[in-house]
Amino acid sequence: DSHDTTQIHVFPNPAKDHINIDVTSSLIGSHLSIVDVNGRQMIKPLVLVNESMALNITQLASGQYTLSLVQCADCPISTTFVVVR
Repeated sequence: DSHDTTQIHVFPNPAKDHINIDVTSSLIGSHLSIVDVNGRQMIKPLVLVNESMALNITQLASGQYTLSLVQCADCPISTTFVVVR
């Protein structure tokens, strides 16, 4: 299932200053983006180079965000997380 969120683990959730992102090895090389509830891009898209990464989110206001990983145009995988200030 290409929409299986178990391939992405984002924690802590809710988050404050950073999130940790763990993915399956098959997602290495995917483009990562974060959008707010209005669909605005909140970080500069980046490429996953490891199965784990920490991302500073101090620039994000309180609210819900969607983290998406895209390997190909028609197979995005996404999950949501909450920022609490």
